[in-house]
Formats: sequence, structure tokens, C-alpha cells
Amino acid sequence: MGLDAVLFCEFDVDKGPIVSHHHPPGYLTPELLQALQHIIIPRPMLYNRPLCVALGGGVFVGHPVCLRAAEGRAYKRNELIFNLILCLSKTPEVEVRPFAT
Repeated sequence: MGLDAVLFCEFDVDKGPIVSHHHPPGYLTPELLQALQHIIIPRPMLYNRPLCVALGGGVFVGHPVCLRAAEGRAYKRNELIFNLILCLSKTPEVEVRPFAT
């Protein structure tokens, strides 16, 4: 299993969930972005826990984080929500199993 790409996603208060940085350039196609839309910034019940999704020929591992504003300090909308996703190539000998909770 090799590392194909890295995506840094965040919730933009004006645009909603976005991929703000990714490497290498050209990895993220509109079709892949559409397929990953639900894990870029997932529902709040999945914040602060690992996510693993097998999609096509790849495995996408992320850890969405939600930081809430401390007293006297504030982010826009009082939360900073982001997700770092590792895009791994899936090989036939690799079995994808769910994370233990």
C-alpha cells in the first residue's frame, strides 16, 4: 500500500466543506471529489475519530477534527473543523478492515 496523495480539508464558513490543499497537483479530479464529498468534512458524530473508506482502487484514511472556541476566543462560527486525508493505493494482498473503537 503506497501513499498516493494527501488532502487537507476544512469547513469554510462561506463556501462549506472544501479541499484547501492537496498534493500532488492533478490528483483530485472532479469525479473523485464528488465521490469523497461525504468524508471531506463528515457529520459531527464522526468528528475526532479515524475514518477509513475503500473507494475504487484506493483507500482513504482521515481523522476529522472539530475544535471549539475557548471562552474569550472565537473562530468564525465558534468552531474550526478540518480533516487530513491520506490517499493510499490498494493492492490485492491488502485487506481493509474497520478500525476498532
